[in-house]
Amino acid sequence: MMLERVDTLVDATAVFRAFRQMVPAVELVDISLSSKYDSTKATVFLGRLYTATEELYRGVKKLSFAQSSDDLTRTRVEPADIPELTHFSYTCHVNTAPVVECIRRNAKTLVVLELKKWTDTLAVEILINGMGDPVVYGCLEKIMFTMAEPLEESSAAEALTGSSAVVHFPWIRSAKVSGIFPYSDNVLFRGAGGTSMLEEIDVWTDPRFVNMVDQHRAFTSAQFPHLQRIRLVNSFPPGHLLVQPRKAIVNHCVTQIIDAAGVSYTSLRSFVFTGDLSTGLLVKRNGESSGLPMFFAICTLVVPGCQLELSDIVTILRCAPTLHTLHCAAPICAPMIEGMEKEGIPDYMRAVGEQVGRGLRAMVVGVRRFCLVEYLAETVALVGVAVAGRARFTLVGDDGPEFYAHISEIMQQEHFAEYADRIRAFARRNRHE
Repeated sequence: MMLERVDTLVDATAVFRAFRQMVPAVELVDISLSSKYDSTKATVFLGRLYTATEELYRGVKKLSFAQSSDDLTRTRVEPADIPELTHFSYTCHVNTAPVVECIRRNAKTLVVLELKKWTDTLAVEILINGMGDPVVYGCLEKIMFTMAEPLEESSAAEALTGSSAVVHFPWIRSAKVSGIFPYSDNVLFRGAGGTSMLEEIDVWTDPRFVNMVDQHRAFTSAQFPHLQRIRLVNSFPPGHLLVQPRKAIVNHCVTQIIDAAGVSYTSLRSFVFTGDLSTGLLVKRNGESSGLPMFFAICTLVVPGCQLELSDIVTILRCAPTLHTLHCAAPICAPMIEGMEKEGIPDYMRAVGEQVGRGLRAMVVGVRRFCLVEYLAETVALVGVAVAGRARFTLVGDDGPEFYAHISEIMQQEHFAEYADRIRAFARRNRHE
């Protein structure tokens, strides 16, 4: 049941009466306040709504509270014990003391916890009860933080996280954090017996997260045997990644996470990283092993900040038989295959396509600085030879006219002529600005 856009006290009273009559059948309570409420109306309405907290929450399994305006309206929740509560969602950063207490009281039954406009101080407070004892969320499978922008640098995460031996989330399967990372250690990633049940990691790689991984060795080898999805969003302030040591630290952080997923390579389906990423993290060069085993079951590989050359793409296709979507940055070198003349590469790519890359359906390439469009066009044409009509190419950037002019020229070259139809089918105009 949703109580939304109730604009008068008469309406509020009527809705409240109807709601109380329906309570025995209600499993979800979703309360959001219209932006038309002023502070007085909101206070009166919510006061009436919570005059019988036990009745309001009886039998409820899901609670969702949201403040939908920036005025003085305050969304309220009472710190009640709700025996059947499994889902709790809260969007607001005011009146949080009763919210934190409500979460603590129902930690044993919660399965999904979603907190928006949250702060690192509040994130730490849900780990420790009023007596200073650790709170354990024994049934929680999914936690989502959307963090509020900090007003000033906070040391709450460092000061209050508590013992690293406590496993607060023993059975968590999905951890998502948007914004500044709320903790100074791996509290979200610990598992019962040292092995995490996580299937999904979705976090912003801000300075706090990267430092936590680097300084506290937050991830250990084979820590995530069940991991299926990794999504890391670069969230360093502008200019940070222009400094090589910073980029190296971020890449080291990503390496640790990949290593921690070592035994789950047969289950890892999706890897997304939005920042600059060294190609060497994905593909070994210079005669080393052909590629990382993380590709074995991968379906989606999105690395728009990673420049892949033709030989890298071939390596990935060989190592990733189930790859469906590849998103990368444009190469900066002319396409080459070691030990092969340029004229023989199209025939080689046709042979490659008969063996690998049969699951590929989409390839997205972004044009970046220092990229020569003619190199990109030739690389795309060669990939098109391999994947025939099975996959579609999408160009991200503003170099479309020049790119497609080069594609037209390439199809007329002698060693590409017999593959013109394949190239045309793959590289048809399908641009994403």
